[in-house]
Amino acid sequence: MDHGCSQRRRRLTSFLLPTSDLLPSPDVCPPSFSPSLTSFLLPKSDLLPSPDVCPPSCSRRAVLLPVPDALSSFLFPTRCPPSCSRRAVLLPVPDALSSFLFATSDLPVPYRKENNNIFVDDLKEEGKRPFPNPCRTFLEAFQPYPGIMDNIERVGFTKPTPIQSQAWPVLLSGEDLIGIAQTGTGKTLAYLLPGFIHMDGQPVSRADRVGPAMLVLSPTRELALQIESECSKYSYKGFKSVCIYGGGDRRAQIKKVQAGVDIVIATPGRLNDLQMNELIDLKSITYVVLDEADRMLDMGFEPQILKILLDVRPDRQTVMTSATWPPGVRRLAKSYLKNPMMVYVGTLDLAAVTSVHQSVLFVTEEDKKAYVFDFIRNMEPNDKVLIFVGKKIMADDLSSDLCLRGLAVQSLHGDREQCDREEALRDFKDSRVRILVATDLASRGLDVIDITHIFNYDFPRNIEEYVHRVGRTGRAGRSGFAVTLVTREDWRNAGELITILERAGQVHTPHATHATHYYNVNA
Repeated sequence: MDHGCSQRRRRLTSFLLPTSDLLPSPDVCPPSFSPSLTSFLLPKSDLLPSPDVCPPSCSRRAVLLPVPDALSSFLFPTRCPPSCSRRAVLLPVPDALSSFLFATSDLPVPYRKENNNIFVDDLKEEGKRPFPNPCRTFLEAFQPYPGIMDNIERVGFTKPTPIQSQAWPVLLSGEDLIGIAQTGTGKTLAYLLPGFIHMDGQPVSRADRVGPAMLVLSPTRELALQIESECSKYSYKGFKSVCIYGGGDRRAQIKKVQAGVDIVIATPGRLNDLQMNELIDLKSITYVVLDEADRMLDMGFEPQILKILLDVRPDRQTVMTSATWPPGVRRLAKSYLKNPMMVYVGTLDLAAVTSVHQSVLFVTEEDKKAYVFDFIRNMEPNDKVLIFVGKKIMADDLSSDLCLRGLAVQSLHGDREQCDREEALRDFKDSRVRILVATDLASRGLDVIDITHIFNYDFPRNIEEYVHRVGRTGRAGRSGFAVTLVTREDWRNAGELITILERAGQVHTPHATHATHYYNVNA
């Protein structure tokens, strides 16, 4: 009986604890397990090699498979996307230009001071670099690039603006740039021309490149269209551009992208849409511009910007332009620019353009229309006025009232169809109408150089928008006028308004000081 039981026990053990060449016992076994049981539970494998030291209760350490590339590029955005086989490379700065940009000279300091107080700064934390000299003429910047010079001469510019004179040397040296300047100071051309040269200097030919090489992000469709219009003026090496924005013909935009373009000018929302649907390839982009970065952050585009930049190779050259330098813009610059150099014209504090004479009138809400009607009645035949209102319904209401008085007027706001908005801008640019009623949609990016007057019917939501509104006149060396109506509800902004007027050398009314005092006492 005992002998039979022993045989059955051995047969059961051989079934439960088989010895197999496929499951050899490990070299080191926990003392609580028999060798046969351990060989079944803890088989050796080339995929999971045994560690040098084994804890008593477990024979293997936790092992994770490598993070998939798609997830890795999201979690670790500093990694180069896997499809990038070559780095972004600029051609060496030509000897003639290099010797000028970095020549030892006493001229840059007085030149910067005389030209709107150009300030420069190297944001690299360690090992500060020499700042390149400003280019006082177009020839100093683009002598080695006759194609660029031909375009400049054809357009008829005479000399660089302050931001251009200092931004071009930085960008032509291959460095990242933060450009801070008021509206209407030539920032668009400051980054476009070096971008053309950058694309032409890449080691990957246009035929071998997949997708565009240059990306310009802008906050509004109007600004995007303006940049695209500016880009089309300068035909260089046959580069093709496309403007991608919400409200436009999506199918037509996709068709242009897939036909092959070199430069994409886009609003973040529409570009993010095409990106997420894999309708555009951003991995060959080596030159990125974040234009009006402060406005894009104000409009809540930061998540879309970050998603877009995750698909762009990290060894790019990046340019950021802004009219202000708030904490949000600083954070974005620190995260996505590599040791940038900063150029700012005037001051980092807000300051409206000094070429605009600014008047402030304290009125009641009920009297506003009487003031604007009286203002328009006294306009000269060649005057052109942009009237800013706070709400879309007010833009329609005021433009209707002016039409009923027999005046040619257009309105511009976000609820109008894109074709209607484009028609309104064309009519205003071509002077078919000399009165445009608009919301803050037009406070940036509206490139009409002959606007003579700004009329702030409603006070802007903050003082930054006031500066951008006023900056729509007094452009390209012209003088301009700005009239602002202030009601009791706007008194909270009177203190900041006084500061802006004083910095611009304007005389403010005693009412402004009274309003500031009243608001501070009763706040």
